[in-house]
Amino acid sequence: MPLTPKQRAEAVRRANDPAIFPGLSRITRLDGSVGGIHLTNHQRIMVEWFGKNPWTYTIKYRQAMSSIIHIADQLRHVSYTPGAMGMIVGDKEDTYKELIRRQSVMYENL
Repeated sequence: MPLTPKQRAEAVRRANDPAIFPGLSRITRLDGSVGGIHLTNHQRIMVEWFGKNPWTYTIKYRQAMSSIIHIADQLRHVSYTPGAMGMIVGDKEDTYKELIRRQSVMYENL
């Protein structure tokens, strides 16, 4: 059943909302299953911050589980902002390849 223009506009508005988009994304979890993102308190704070400050540089502790939120927000930007491009940088080749793989899984499962 095709969407009406009003429904389509609402869907795009919701998908472009930094607080809603991570819930629409599906990721590969630690156990290997694919499912929705269940935000931790730290991730919720980051999502709120990204919504208010689109140009954010984050210094964090290891295992903060913030990389998922960063790549979800980047995917949201490049998907819904005309002309936007994204770049993933890692300190090691394995790091950025894993982030690109995770973002690909998110994109494929939108």
